Amino acid sequence: MIFTPNLLISFFIISLFNLIGNFGVIGVEERYVKSGHDETWFEDEVAFFREDGENNSTPPAANFAGKCIKRAKCFSDADCGVKGKCVGGTKIGKCDCSKCRTGVFCKQEDSKTCGGLKDACSKFKFCQCEQAYKKHGYENAHKVRTEFCGVKSCNWNNDECFGLPCKAGNCRCGKV
Repeated sequence: MIFTPNLLISFFIISLFNLIGNFGVIGVEERYVKSGHDETWFEDEVAFFREDGENNSTPPAANFAGKCIKRAKCFSDADCGVKGKCVGGTKIGKCDCSKCRTGVFCKQEDSKTCGGLKDACSKFKFCQCEQAYKKHGYENAHKVRTEFCGVKSCNWNNDECFGLPCKAGNCRCGKV
């Protein structure tokens, strides 16, 4: 098969469009959450309310009342009162690194664009999660996976996660 310059240029352009198209798909998840009868939010926006809110360090009301609130957001069994249990997976109350995606466009003044990870947005306006982990003391990907992501404990005040969200569960009340 003979490759002419026009054919090679066509392949290059098609490959470039394919790459750009896939890049956008990786960067945006459009899952919706109903919050009221006429309000819809992106799931990622809902996840950041805890990090941005004024009550960052305030635990759920169950800690004060001792009662379990069904399906309330929790980070440990203690958040669900006396008879409740926090359910939803094995990594509840651990730092969630899945929100930071290397290569996604970002704004340096807005850490949310890199999943909340502080220092992840480069001067070229791309998320560089690995570089941010290095700045926070994790010198290689192995250390990040074995000592931080899904391993490091966190709670309502997620300073331990360098801005990334803490994986939450839901309270299950009564017999568990």
